[in-house]
Amino acid sequence: MISIDVSLVVVVLNFLLLMFILQKVLYKPIKDMLQKRETQVLTDIDEANKSKEDAKILVEQKDKEYKNSISEARVLRDKIKKEAEYDAEKIIQEAYENRKSIVSETEQQLVNEKIKVKKALEKELAALVSNLSGQVLSEKITSDKDRELINRVINTRSK
Repeated sequence: MISIDVSLVVVVLNFLLLMFILQKVLYKPIKDMLQKRETQVLTDIDEANKSKEDAKILVEQKDKEYKNSISEARVLRDKIKKEAEYDAEKIIQEAYENRKSIVSETEQQLVNEKIKVKKALEKELAALVSNLSGQVLSEKITSDKDRELINRVINTRSK
């Protein structure tokens, strides 16, 4: 038969005591630490996924803002272009009207100058005729004298 010796009982008790101590000192703290680490890793993964979703939403939002900005810039550019075209047309119209006004004023000035010159020529011609008549009446004129008289009158008037 098998005999159970005291030493066997001591070895078994020693083993059980060692197992109890290992359970309390090593196994449980290591298990708790691993469980905390696993919880931390899962939390970090969840936070990373949440941050990824937030980043995706932010990118979509910024993309929408960018597209809106582009659209607003186009609208503003078109508005400015239309205003510039309107202003250019207005300036051209004003220049055309100004040109017409200047041409009209110049034509009026030319008419006035023509009238003045005509009156001056009429006065001068009247003086010449009067002078020539006086000379013709005072002397008998031959054709040579007539030419000489006309040349003399013209020369005196040109000076």
